[in-house]
Amino acid sequence: MYINYADYLSHGGELNNIGSASFARLEEAAATVADKYTQGRLKSAEMTDRLAYMMVELIDKVNSYGSAADTANVASVSNDGYSVTYVDAATVSAQQSAECRDIVMRYASEYCYRGVDA
Repeated sequence: MYINYADYLSHGGELNNIGSASFARLEEAAATVADKYTQGRLKSAEMTDRLAYMMVELIDKVNSYGSAADTANVASVSNDGYSVTYVDAATVSAQQSAECRDIVMRYASEYCYRGVDA
């Protein structure tokens, strides 16, 4: 666990009335994302305010994916002939991964270096 609920709220977290079990699940999901892009280097890092803000953004982003699942996948709706166009799941997943990667890169880029300049 990188951040507890009290630290989450003190760093501007938006989930005021979430239970501890739900928060723990979201924090674990956000920690998994952070570990993916930092190759687990944050586990030995000191939790600074900057990394706490990163975790807050990741937790809020992961939570928004769950609540947006009901209306996700609709790309466009036409009224006259009534047609609905859907986005495929791979596109949605790629977009979500890119958004999470951008958050990690913004706050913890020094932990993301893989030994190759690209």
